[in-house]
Amino acid sequence: PKELLLDALTQCWADNIRLMWNETTGAMQNAPGVETRTPDFGGVSAFSELDPSLPLHASSYFRDLIAALEARGYVAGSSLLGAPYDFRYAPSSKVGRRFTADLRALLERAREASGRPALLLAHSYGCLLSLHFLQGQSAAWKAKHVAGFVSAGGPYGGSAHELVVLASGSNE
Repeated sequence: PKELLLDALTQCWADNIRLMWNETTGAMQNAPGVETRTPDFGGVSAFSELDPSLPLHASSYFRDLIAALEARGYVAGSSLLGAPYDFRYAPSSKVGRRFTADLRALLERAREASGRPALLLAHSYGCLLSLHFLQGQSAAWKAKHVAGFVSAGGPYGGSAHELVVLASGSNE
């Protein structure tokens, strides 16, 4: 039945997406045999469509927003930049610290290239991550590099429903 197939797919996804504690290194890491990456840091392809191989833009994410901004003169990878993040890692992790350094450098390059501070737009967990990032920067740095922060759909109150879905596979 369809429910069993979906349950099996959910279990497979959950098994592959989980992080494991490495007692030797004292850090979280992918499950054995799993490699993940966040593509196109600085570009927009990582969140234009989550899976571009699906027909009819079935996994379109920010595709329409990107197209609208490009129609107004923004250029992907130049004046329209992206910072994808592996949501499984805490900002305090090695991955999180690297992201913070990379995001800071990206915003500094954007400021240098355009001559003006950037507008930071985040969605979902990216809102929490961006807020954490901004709270770690000095007021002088933010005034020079960040014109504003737009938080779209940030889970500031938590996301208990998603935890139920991940834990049980139930999507009701």
